[in-house]
Amino acid sequence: MTPSTDLEATVTALAPRLLRYCVGRSGDPGLAEDASQEALTALVQSWRLHGPPESPEGFAFVVARRRLGRRLLRRRLMEPLDALFGKAAEEDPHRELLARDDLESALVALAGLSPKLREALLLVAAGELDTATAAEVLGISTSALKMRISRAREALGKRFDLGAAPIRGGPAQDAVAPDTSPETPFSGNPRHEP
Repeated sequence: MTPSTDLEATVTALAPRLLRYCVGRSGDPGLAEDASQEALTALVQSWRLHGPPESPEGFAFVVARRRLGRRLLRRRLMEPLDALFGKAAEEDPHRELLARDDLESALVALAGLSPKLREALLLVAAGELDTATAAEVLGISTSALKMRISRAREALGKRFDLGAAPIRGGPAQDAVAPDTSPETPFSGNPRHEP
């Protein structure tokens, strides 16, 4: 394989995963597409200048995370100005109907998670990163990432009254109801968490 073919294959494999992660994090497909394209562009430029990075996935997801974070912060800072100058968007009359949709419910549930839990879950579930790469992207240990994923799954399970739902081929926990007492922070055996 030539380096350009390897780069092309890497970008092709990363693009949809990166976009899913960005959409899940921002909730705005346009903003997500811009951030994921910028991250892929940065990967291509870095690859051509310095050779392939140690972890192309990690590189692209870190860039996307930072760029998306900046854009979301900029948007939050501009919202008061938009309202002041009368540019606030009118409320969507169909919003109540969309809330009944499963996708909308999932996005609402994700938005209800803390940013740390949401980020960990999105990197592994939507971004399809392995736990080691996702932990590297977040700058935390693998065990800390697994704990965040476990807590996110537990919170989502409570939201949908499902218990802990398996993520990306994780162990099914249908046979035994998870212990949701406040004394135990885990839902199931911690050695079997993804």
